[in-house]
Parts: sequence; C-alpha cells; structure tokens
Amino acid sequence: MNRIRWRDLLEAVAALLTVTGLILPVAILIAVSAGLWESKDALQDIRHVLELVSGAVSGFMLAAGIALFNLRRQSIANGKSTVAVEKSVQALQAVVFPEVDGVLKRREAMPGWPLTLRGGRRLSISGMSLRAFSLDNLGEIEHSLEAGGTCRALLIKPRSKSSAVAALNFLNTTDPSEYDRDVQQSLDRFASLRNRYTTQMQIRVLDHVPAISLAVVDEGLSEARTFVEFYTYESSSAARPHLELKPDTSPVWYLYFTNQFEKMWQQATNY
Repeated sequence: MNRIRWRDLLEAVAALLTVTGLILPVAILIAVSAGLWESKDALQDIRHVLELVSGAVSGFMLAAGIALFNLRRQSIANGKSTVAVEKSVQALQAVVFPEVDGVLKRREAMPGWPLTLRGGRRLSISGMSLRAFSLDNLGEIEHSLEAGGTCRALLIKPRSKSSAVAALNFLNTTDPSEYDRDVQQSLDRFASLRNRYTTQMQIRVLDHVPAISLAVVDEGLSEARTFVEFYTYESSSAARPHLELKPDTSPVWYLYFTNQFEKMWQQATNY
C-alpha cells in the first residue's frame, strides 16, 4: 500500500510540474504581449520574466526525471526484463537529454540528405573537390536554377599548395594530380551551368584546406537550414560526422556556421 501511495504521489508531482512548466511560459508571454506585465524598472521586469521561465523549465526537467524513475520502477514491477527496461529508459532519455551521438549523424542518417533543391531555392555549397556532390546533384541544381534559384559553389583551388595537402591527407599520396583532376572536373560541371545561368550560378576557389564542408540551404527563407560535414583524417564522406542546423532550433550555431561560409566566400577568388 505504501509503495502505491508513493508512486501515486510521484506521478501527481510529475504531472503538476509538467503542466506548470508548459503553461507558465505561455502565460507570461501573453501577459507581456497584452501589456499586463508592467514595471517602472525595465531591467527588473526582464529579470522577473527570466526567473519565472527558468523556474518553469527546471520544473519540467525535474518532472522528466521523475517520469524516468517511475518508468523504471513500473516496468520492473510488471515483469519486464532489465534489458528491456533500460532500452525504454534510454530512448526517453535521448529525447529529454540528447547526447552527442543523437546530434552528430552519418550522411545516410541525415533527414534532409540528399539535398532536394527544386522550387527555386538558394544554395551555398563549400567543400574541397565536391566530386560526389557535383555528380549526384547537378540535375537538381539545374532544376533550381531553371525555377529562378541561385547557387554558389566554393572549392579548393586546384594545383595549389592546399590541394597538395588535401591529396596527402585524404588520398595518402604525394602526387596531387589525381586530386586536382577531380577538382577540375567539378569546376567544369558547375561552369557548364554558369554558361547558361550567368547571374544565378557563381563559382569561386580558395587556397585553403577547410575543416568542414557546408551546405547553406534557403538562407533567409522559412525552411532555412545548414548542413555541416566535419572533415576527418582518411575517412570517406559517408562515414564522417554531420550536423543539420536550423535557425529556429539552433540559432547560435546556425548563424556561426552560416557565417563561416560567408567568410570563406569573401576570401576566395572568382573562377
């Protein structure tokens, strides 16, 4: 009987904290918007709002912890195996407290990859040779340009010191001729589009070995997102860690990596 009462009490507390955590921020926003929240000291006013919102979020996180605790106890009480219980708890934990493995993903696990560029979208893509991208997505880029879209392609400069370093790191060869050929072929593919869409297709090269590849899609539009691929030593593109960033869910790092492309673009030279 005592166990049942304690469980019921925990569930009630979790429910109360959850409801409070969800409703209180909404109520505060409504009050601020309606002008009902007023103070002579504007700074103090903002501080009060932040304190209440942070308290609501903390309550929600505490409720999530209680829910995890109850899930574990109830599952064991119902006869589930320890392994099955742990899988259920870990799945819920991944949602509430995501870890790095849930954020960094391989290419095939990216929900927005391969890129769909139809519908007049904006694309800014940077990489080293962009061989696979230019082979797989040239048709999609052309559809985008036909619909009035734009594309900026930024590649490593062929026959440069940087291309020699890239060939050594990623092809394990001191002869960069094969790597330079891949870069040149990608440039030729993009140039074939620029010949037909002179103002919409732009190409630049940079004498620099980048640490990441970037695909900035629909910047400034409602579906804006940026894909980040981290270059690792002697590893294929499909096996490398990737990030998908959106301005509404990851505003800080979305802006950071989007600006990284702009900085490289400004330093690059027209091809």
